[in-house]
Amino acid sequence: MKILISGISGKMGQLLKNDIEQSQSFEYAGGFDLIDAYDNQIDYDVLIDFSHVSQIKKVIDLSVNNKKPVVLATTGLKEEDFDYINLKSREVAIFQSYNYSYGIQVLLKALNSVLPMIDDYDIEITEKHHHFKEDAPSGTALLIFDEIKGHRKDAISNFNYQEKRKTNEIGMHALRAGTIVGEHEVLLASKDEMITIKHEALSKQIFTQGALRAAKYIKDKKSGLFHMKDLV
Repeated sequence: MKILISGISGKMGQLLKNDIEQSQSFEYAGGFDLIDAYDNQIDYDVLIDFSHVSQIKKVIDLSVNNKKPVVLATTGLKEEDFDYINLKSREVAIFQSYNYSYGIQVLLKALNSVLPMIDDYDIEITEKHHHFKEDAPSGTALLIFDEIKGHRKDAISNFNYQEKRKTNEIGMHALRAGTIVGEHEVLLASKDEMITIKHEALSKQIFTQGALRAAKYIKDKKSGLFHMKDLV
C-alpha cells in the first residue's frame, strides 16, 4: 500500500515515514508540507495528514480531487473544520480521530462501563503534553468529555476555573512541560472515595502505527466518515 504524507517535515511526518520504510506492508510514495508543493504525478493509495489545522481543508480537497482516501491525524480542529469533513465525506472516504492510540479506546470503553454506576460523582479531566503542543485542551481530552456527555446530557466543560464549580461542570486541565508524549487522566470523586482512569503514551509511534492501521482499514472505501471506534 502506497502512502502519501502531508506534513512530511514535522516530527510525526518523519516518524511515520520511518515506520513505512521499515514495514513490509506499506510503501512510501512521497510527502509534502504545503499543498502547493504537492507533485500531482505521485501515485498513492491513501493520504495520511500530520500537518497543521490551517491545511486541513486543502488536504481534504486534494483527496476529493484525486478520489483517494485520507486519514486525518491533525489536531486543533474547529467546528467549521468538522462541518467540512462531514460534507466532503460524502465524496471521499475520510478517517478522523483525535488520537490514534488503541489504549485510548480502551480507556473510553472502561469509562463507559463505569459511568452508569457513579452518576453523582464529580469528574475532572487532566491532560499533559510537551511544551511544543499548540492547542489546549487536547483533542483527546475533548473526546473524553464527549464520552462523558453521552451519559450526562447536561454536562458542560470548564477549562478556566475562576469560581465555585457547578454541579454539572466537568473540569478540564491542560499541562505543558518538557517532552511529555501524552497523558490523559479521568478523576471520578465522591465525598469518601476516588477512582482514577489513566492512559500514558510512552512513544509517539502508537500514533503513527494507529494511523497506518486506519489507512489499511480505509483503503478500499469510496466515501464515508470513519473513526477509531470503527477500527477497534
